[in-house]
Amino acid sequence: MAILSSCVLSLVIMASLYLYIQIGILFLLLLIRMKISIEEQLDGKVVNETRFQIDMSALGISIINARSPQAKGRIERLWNTFRTGSRQN
Repeated sequence: MAILSSCVLSLVIMASLYLYIQIGILFLLLLIRMKISIEEQLDGKVVNETRFQIDMSALGISIINARSPQAKGRIERLWNTFRTGSRQN
């Protein structure tokens, strides 16, 4: 009887280890797959939304990201000030 219970226990342990290994592999694959393809980006898929993005979407506000220096206005003027200096004669 003891041999049978030790065999069953061994099988349960092996099955548990197999399950943990499978879950670990899936988790690693999800970590590797953090970047999304261009097609997924064009479809509007988002990987990780920030708290700000979640709140804005809850309010029905869409966020438009500035991608050019002309669209960034204020911050680009600040960088220009740092680059040229603000010395006046």
